[in-house]
Amino acid sequence: MRFKTLPIYIGLIFTLSYCVAQAAEGQDSENHPGGVHPLTVLDNFNEITTGWQQCTGSCAGGTDPSATFQYFNITDPSLDDKAMELGLTGPDSCTSPCKTGPNNGWYYDTGAADSNTTFDLVFYFYVSSNTDVVALEFDQFQYLLAGDGGVTQNTRLYWGTQCVTGGDWDVWNSYTGSWVDTGESCTYPLGEWNKVNIEVHRVSGDTSCSGGYPCMYYNYIKLKGTTVVSDEKTSAGPLPSGWGEQTGFMLQLDGTPSCLSSCTISEYIDEGSFTY
Repeated sequence: MRFKTLPIYIGLIFTLSYCVAQAAEGQDSENHPGGVHPLTVLDNFNEITTGWQQCTGSCAGGTDPSATFQYFNITDPSLDDKAMELGLTGPDSCTSPCKTGPNNGWYYDTGAADSNTTFDLVFYFYVSSNTDVVALEFDQFQYLLAGDGGVTQNTRLYWGTQCVTGGDWDVWNSYTGSWVDTGESCTYPLGEWNKVNIEVHRVSGDTSCSGGYPCMYYNYIKLKGTTVVSDEKTSAGPLPSGWGEQTGFMLQLDGTPSCLSSCTISEYIDEGSFTY
């Protein structure tokens, strides 16, 4: 989940990526002034065919897949004939023992929204099989430079959430760079649409969490209309050197270490919205 960027070309398979820090260089406070940003809803993001970027392999906390894909306007399965499919194929080989599996995230940068403090990610996902899937990850982020958005130092707020196959819901701590187990089980039916609603927030001017960074609040995670996680809190952390201000969300697939070139995992996304 440490970003890299790669332009998306519909129907093509990607095998090359580079760090988002390179893309973020030059995105300073002059390019992204910390002014008031009206509350905005990015509706039907699964129908947006341009602007997506990728965080792959080590960026996403795993190994490089041999291929990734992103397809649009999927009619089956779909709720409105315009679903999006995300998927990856495992690497050709790995050094035994394989410690991490193929990971890939698809993220969308909605630009700087410095004054905004509450974010909401809502969408439906459909998984035919979760064999070889370690986790489904659904993330929201806001990166701020000191003096903007009420932060006193360059700050990375990364509200990561993941549903671990056969396990629990986890939330991300940006200061420690680690997952926190909520103790709440994550299960979902296969072969049908599952609605997820994840609302998070921060407090402008807050310096009460680790290292004087603001706290990251996970208001709730709802699955199929039922609140499964609520009132979790972790810490924001430092923004890596050279990174610029941005806001957005990411959808990530994590594969098992045994998911090699004969293994493909995927999920479908429909009726997605991001409020920022």
